[in-house]
Amino acid sequence: METTTKDATQMLALVGAMTEEVADLRKQMVIEQTVAESHCRIYRGSHQGKDLVLVQSGMGREMAERAIRLTLERFSIATVVSFGYSGALTQVLRAGDVIVCRKLYGHNDAVPQAGTSLSACHSDAALALAAAEAFEGAQLKWMEADSITWPRLVRDPHAKTELGSIFSAQAVDMESYWIARIADERGIPFLSIRAISDTASDPLPPFDTLVRSDGRLRARRAALYFLPRPWQLTTLFRFYRQARCARESLKVAVDCFLGRL
Repeated sequence: METTTKDATQMLALVGAMTEEVADLRKQMVIEQTVAESHCRIYRGSHQGKDLVLVQSGMGREMAERAIRLTLERFSIATVVSFGYSGALTQVLRAGDVIVCRKLYGHNDAVPQAGTSLSACHSDAALALAAAEAFEGAQLKWMEADSITWPRLVRDPHAKTELGSIFSAQAVDMESYWIARIADERGIPFLSIRAISDTASDPLPPFDTLVRSDGRLRARRAALYFLPRPWQLTTLFRFYRQARCARESLKVAVDCFLGRL
């Protein structure tokens, strides 16, 4: 691990959970420094003339909170953006659609109950407006939406519908609320940009047990799961097709947003 001193330059931090979510931006950046921890990787550099810190946090609350705290300790961050994949909780959203999350709900309990969400966080209005203006001229289907950050993968279509109805949210992820809350505590403007990887009617394999914290598939576990359930391979292949679509949309969205700042 490279020793890092806090830089006086005010930078933009972009936080994604999985390797796939951060890969395109990492390839485009001029990277000056890499901080490698057991739970995350942080890349400091530049892109489109902007000073950036790109963070691959790992999946879930614990990973996200540890990564953003480490980033804020080591670098002078002026803005935080959470970006990555999201599941749809409404039939309006399709794979590859991009959402700008205005209001973000968080939940600790794996059992959805009305009135049990934590205090909502909000994306910064000026940042949300900049994203909206950037996306208007792009080849993107996008909308403003509210999201819920859930402690585990929401696999079942019925559960997705129930979650959306209880919390009045249109999308679900596993990290953005926790990042938003820490940014809010520090008085740092925050924005969440997400691309839909699975629709409200798509069932999912148990990725929470089949992938590593960075989103890479555990080959042995996957084989042991799918070999006796070959019919579920159709679900797996559909998800990866849709994830590719989400990745392409996310790349366009992040490029447009950075160009607008």
